[in-house]
Amino acid sequence: MKQAKTVNLKPCPCCGGDAHVSCIRGLWKVICFACRLQTTGYLDDRSPVSSWNRRIPRTPGPRRK
Repeated sequence: MKQAKTVNLKPCPCCGGDAHVSCIRGLWKVICFACRLQTTGYLDDRSPVSSWNRRIPRTPGPRRK
């Protein structure tokens, strides 16, 4: 398993844990240490970092009465 160079990763969107970039069977992924959430596998080491760090802004849902 290869490790990528040091990169800035945001905390896990599910648990807030730390994550790392790894190459498993030729595919690069970001994996959370705590809950094991991971990105899809990519052929390069930059795409999973971009995918992991992308956050969709939350939009307010319908108001409850």
